[in-house]
Amino acid sequence: MDEVISLSVELGGRTYKLKTTLTDEEIFREAVKLITERMAVYAKSFTSQDKQDLLAMIAIEFSILHLKSTATNQKDIQIIKQKLSALDELLAD
Repeated sequence: MDEVISLSVELGGRTYKLKTTLTDEEIFREAVKLITERMAVYAKSFTSQDKQDLLAMIAIEFSILHLKSTATNQKDIQIIKQKLSALDELLAD
């Protein structure tokens, strides 16, 4: 079982204390880095400098990416299932 560690990350000028496993620590840090980079892009693109607004826009962007990815994965799973069924039929003959 992975060791649980405490992690402090800074987003939008605030520090958040989180708990994660040692193996997921790098993923958390990469996520924070990605969010921070997106905040800088949005800050340059929009007149609003409110960090809450920027974080909300990033949440929407990432949610859309997640939903698209999930839909694509579901389609891929369906295609794989169809191909496996076809292979099963060929092998059964």
